Order: sequence, then structure tokens, then C-alpha cells
Amino acid sequence: MACSWGRVSRVMASPWRHPKTGVFWFRQAVPQALRLQVGVVLGRPDKPCLELKWSLRTHDFREAKTRMVEAMAKAETILDAARNGAQPLSERQTHLLAGLGISGSCGCGRKTPPPSALVMTSTWFSPSAVPETSACERR
Repeated sequence: MACSWGRVSRVMASPWRHPKTGVFWFRQAVPQALRLQVGVVLGRPDKPCLELKWSLRTHDFREAKTRMVEAMAKAETILDAARNGAQPLSERQTHLLAGLGISGSCGCGRKTPPPSALVMTSTWFSPSAVPETSACERR
């Protein structure tokens, strides 16, 4: 028989209710091997991440269960990025992406679609997705 500590479920994650506020939270432990990489993905490269945790912003358990599905997908995206070697964006790449995302162009007036292979959340990316220069700068 497996060891049980309190109400730990090994089958599926469930929302955690904060004891003082009553708001439900998503919490998931980060595997030991990915703690430094997850810190990089979350924009804190000097600090390992022990767990992924954020508020589900509800007091209702039913609503928390539906929001838990989205939170689990977000956590899986973060863990996948850490497994695949996500790296922080350089300042130049951040400016290139900001130009592509806001105006749809890279500054030359010609419409340029954003890279289809790009997976981005705040300041991390898939290493092969963002070039150091835009197509217009290479001419």
C-alpha cells in the first residue's frame, strides 16, 4: 500500500483552498531535474522553482475545478518548454517580437507574419523560433 500524507491524491491534481481567504489555488510540484530550467522559463534564471502555484481566483469549488483544467494545461506548457530547453529572450529579440505582435510588421512597412513555430509566454521562447535579425534587416 502506498504511503499517504494527509489528503494527497496521486491520481489527479485538485484545487487547493487557502485556509484564511478561502480562494482556490493551483499547486504542482516541479520535478527535481527541471527546477532550474523552469526558473529560466518563468524569467528568474538565478532562482530554481520548487513548485508552480497561482490563484484560480474563485471561492466556488465547481468553478475552481473548471479553471483547474486551464491551469494544468498552462503548467504542462511551462514544463514542456523547460524540457525542450527554452531560453530567455535577448533584448533585441524582445523588440523584434513586440514589433511583429503589435503592428504586424517589422518596422519597414511591409506586412510580416509572426513566426509560426514560436511558443512564447512573457520572456521565454523555443530556441529555434526567433531569429536574431528580421527578414527586412537581412537585405
